Amino acid sequence: MQPVVKETLQGSKDFTGRGFFARCLFVDTRTTEIPLCNDLDQPCPALWEAYKAGMNKLLAARLEKVPTELVCTDHGRERLNEIHNEESQFRNSVLRQYRDCFGRQREIAIKLYMLLYALETAFTDTPVETDFSIERLDKAFRLSKWFHEEMAGMVLKDGMIGHRRFLQRVADILGSYKHTMLSQGDLQDLGISYDRFQTLWSIFPDSFVVWKSLTVQGRPTVFIAARSA
Repeated sequence: MQPVVKETLQGSKDFTGRGFFARCLFVDTRTTEIPLCNDLDQPCPALWEAYKAGMNKLLAARLEKVPTELVCTDHGRERLNEIHNEESQFRNSVLRQYRDCFGRQREIAIKLYMLLYALETAFTDTPVETDFSIERLDKAFRLSKWFHEEMAGMVLKDGMIGHRRFLQRVADILGSYKHTMLSQGDLQDLGISYDRFQTLWSIFPDSFVVWKSLTVQGRPTVFIAARSA
């Protein structure tokens, strides 16, 4: 997909809203070059047959429509309920503007857990127990974070043109207020959400001076100014 198309989709509320964007698993390809057929390695026949047999096994299980119940212990539920405590790294990423990406982490981890079980069932010759597996859940968490980081890289790289335009807009607004700093509330009154400013700040940290303080009412707030050249 061309970068301009991805940037358009990322800027569309229909695409990023309603949880759709957060439910997708993205892989950020590092190159758009398509290799010639002569450059492609031939797959190992034994591995290809094993892959084919596993996929046929998955398809057959899907067509049978026989439900499988996976057990979850109290420990597993505790780990799932604590996942929001591990989202601090996500909140420092460029994805903070897409709030659903945080709320869907538990849902994605559960789906990845089920997917890993299905793959184990399809590609192993021995029966796979439906008992809860903390190792499988940890793998699901790691996969969830990996896909999240891939999505962040895609948003950052493909949206850089838009980020620079937004940086210029914010810098012009801040520059019009000489010798003063704007609060996060002032930015919101000017149509700039604080979440979006945080995203911009994480990409261009040297462009702003940010000071945390208390308001007259004693509430914590943040004051922002453009960093002088």
